[in-house]
Amino acid sequence: MIRIAQLMEKMPAGNRISIFVDGANLYKSASERKVRMDYPLLRRRLEGNREVVSALYFGSYKRDPLDPDETLRDEAFQAMVREAGFELRLRPLKVEYFGLRVPRGVEFQMKAGEGVDTRTYREKGVDVALVTEMLIQAWDDVYDTGVLVSGDNDYAAAARGIIKHEKQVEIVSFLHSAGRELIESATRFVELQKLLS
Repeated sequence: MIRIAQLMEKMPAGNRISIFVDGANLYKSASERKVRMDYPLLRRRLEGNREVVSALYFGSYKRDPLDPDETLRDEAFQAMVREAGFELRLRPLKVEYFGLRVPRGVEFQMKAGEGVDTRTYREKGVDVALVTEMLIQAWDDVYDTGVLVSGDNDYAAAARGIIKHEKQVEIVSFLHSAGRELIESATRFVELQKLLS
């Protein structure tokens, strides 16, 4: 695996980009628009004529021994995203029973009917991991432009902080799911529907 420092040496100044994909946000907004994501096309369109230093996909995974078919689907999706040129940064989904959070070390039992699945799953820590990577790469001068594929307003403060370090922040999102605060915090907004068409 080529290290980022090695890639940086080959890149002309001003043309280096790092791509950060918020997988859950992209999936949700694409589903709302009934768009089937083409990750190889997404990667090519985001790159354009620029040099990609890193392309990271942040998401979560679920290993469910009771549903091996779902596990296989998850693994096939992950392989497809990896083949499209993205490095996966995945965190395990947190399990909650009956939608309740149970503190660590506390034994919890609640019975439901035979065959009733009482589990719900929540994504935890993915957005923090994405922001941390964006900030570290900006601080280490890895990229000139951080390309964030998400419409979540929670990233607005990070975008403003990165711009203060004399970096560009490009927000790529479906217009219907792009938060106004996030758009206004960026140096550029790219509508995803138009980018892919």
